Amino acid sequence: MKTDVSKGCAAELYEKIKDVTAVDAMDYVEEETNEVIGEVLALIHPSYGFKILNRLPADRSEEITRVFPSELAERWRMTRRYPDGSLGRLME
Repeated sequence: MKTDVSKGCAAELYEKIKDVTAVDAMDYVEEETNEVIGEVLALIHPSYGFKILNRLPADRSEEITRVFPSELAERWRMTRRYPDGSLGRLME
């Protein structure tokens, strides 16, 4: 679902997703630009951001981490390297 949030209004999108599950958040973020998603992920708790990022297709989440240069993006990239259910993933 494309939201009424215009590009660059990550704070408004944050308000829409902050209290929903990562699954429900996908309805709001999946059609946004990578830049807006990156901005929103920077506003939310890192583990919640990782859950959202992990629900996106691998190539898209990798692109988001590339356009969102920070130590947080590097942490997300490193965590994705661990298999699902592994201690590395669980620690995130």
